[in-house]
Amino acid sequence: MNSAELKIDGMHCDACVRRVRAALTGVAGVEVKDVKVGSAEIVIDPAKTTVEGAVNAVNDIGFSAHVA
Repeated sequence: MNSAELKIDGMHCDACVRRVRAALTGVAGVEVKDVKVGSAEIVIDPAKTTVEGAVNAVNDIGFSAHVA
């Protein structure tokens, strides 16, 4: 398991936090530790996905994510 922190641009409110949490939770192999406006802390199971998979899930819903 690998921990990662994502910086996420474009988040402004609790609704954004819920959308990002839902997107990350939907990625097999991602455990969400915390999501707040502007960032997310996750744990990745490298046997199931990569950090890029988590970044792509966030980007796919309209935000701009990158590894901190």
